[in-house]
Amino acid sequence: MSAARSPGLRVALREIRCWRSDWVTVALLSWLPLLASVLLLAIFVARTSRDLPIAVLDHDGSAVSRALIDQLDAASGVRVAMQASSLHQASTAVLRGEVYAVVEIPAHFRRDVMRGSRPQVGLLLNQQSMSAANAIARDVQTVVLTASGRQSAGLRLATGMPPSAVAAAAQPLRVEIHPLFNPGVDYAAYLGIALLVAGLHCFVALHGVRAVAGERDDGQRAWSRAAAGHWRPAMLGKLGLAWIWWWLYGLAVLGGAYLWLGLPMMSAPALFALGWGGLVAAYLGLGAVLAMLLPAHIAYSGVSALSAPAMAFSGVTFPLAAMPLIPRMFGESLPLTWFLRLQTQLVTERVDAVLAWPTAGRLWLFALVLVGTFALLLARRWRGHRP
Repeated sequence: MSAARSPGLRVALREIRCWRSDWVTVALLSWLPLLASVLLLAIFVARTSRDLPIAVLDHDGSAVSRALIDQLDAASGVRVAMQASSLHQASTAVLRGEVYAVVEIPAHFRRDVMRGSRPQVGLLLNQQSMSAANAIARDVQTVVLTASGRQSAGLRLATGMPPSAVAAAAQPLRVEIHPLFNPGVDYAAYLGIALLVAGLHCFVALHGVRAVAGERDDGQRAWSRAAAGHWRPAMLGKLGLAWIWWWLYGLAVLGGAYLWLGLPMMSAPALFALGWGGLVAAYLGLGAVLAMLLPAHIAYSGVSALSAPAMAFSGVTFPLAAMPLIPRMFGESLPLTWFLRLQTQLVTERVDAVLAWPTAGRLWLFALVLVGTFALLLARRWRGHRP
């Protein structure tokens, strides 16, 4: 069908010309979200936290305690940055931010290990850095329990206990909570992709405002002429073109992120793409509705007010079920919340696609409501701006 016979296509071509002539729109659609995504993903390239600095306070000074220090330093999650001579020196290093935690090896550590008793190794954490503290606690626990189990097994073998009995006795000391083998603490899969989506959805909503807010006075009449006086091709030409762009652009950025971070293939890529399409449609509709109801500068502020804190209400950083009623209702009314839940289901939990379909359906329900609201507002305004 030629452009002369298709008002929607004429609007789309006019929209492309507008994009190319406005450097702000060019930045919004191309390099700015890509730059933001690259800077964000650079944080999560390691996927798990590594080499977090800790201090060690060794009151024993034996070969066994020194071996424990070497094993702590060899763990991938922590690094022994200081061997303190006193608790005051170690705590001062924590307050200065030089280390995140202090491991205190008690006096008579070697004697207690050789006797088969369980010496208490102290771990003093800076809980203000919750993420680092939790990672350090896991690694220190793993190293200490493994070292104790090895020493205990050696003593039992020395007394003549059969190896099978030694293995059975040491079984409770085996802990499978190391970050490299626990996808639940994979920051790239759980938090990195979520933050990437949270950033992209802000750009989508801003474009929804910009695509509609620019049609004022002469722009409105030019838009009307391109659409042959009908609001439907005007809406399709604007939001339809924007939806195609952001759907493809977002999938390309997300796909590149998965390759760069080395994440495994999700359980249902097609459903993920469908859910992303619903998220794009919903936030384009939200931006368009705000642009129809409010002046442009207030509409942009409205997008910022709704999109900027959306991650905090999505249930990723704080459980949605634990929120009070009003914040929880606000979080559940955000399309981003449901897309991040879909992302968690398909990437982290890797559930069957049948179980994730309702989440994708919610996204398209949001899209239908917001785009439908924009269509009603556009049709109403169109009657008052006939050329």
